[in-house]
Amino acid sequence: MERPEVTIAPTDEDEVAVGGATRRGAVSRFTLFAAGLFGATVAQAAAPEKASAQRVACCTLARDNGTCPGSGSTFSCPSGYYKRVWYCCWGGRLWGCGECAKGATCYNGPWACSEAWGSQTAC
Repeated sequence: MERPEVTIAPTDEDEVAVGGATRRGAVSRFTLFAAGLFGATVAQAAAPEKASAQRVACCTLARDNGTCPGSGSTFSCPSGYYKRVWYCCWGGRLWGCGECAKGATCYNGPWACSEAWGSQTAC
């Protein structure tokens, strides 16, 4: 039995099927993937800032200790940030904890910097 001769003549190079998929389809899927990846990156950049939560004595800080201008209780905040201070007892001493936050409390960021300092006051 003789096989009939079949001639395939693509009319457009983009329409040539490779492994069951067209080049145009592969380019389209890659473009969608790249757009999705870009969108995820932008969404992550726009996501609310999370604290790094460094612990110094009894202070849980949003940023690394000592990142604020000044030191100890005399630290200062950049423009637009509010100085938030609280105290706790650890190792028999009173500790001061502070952060520069834009939120209404020290729990609400974003945070610019953090500071912790020990005192000579017993507790």
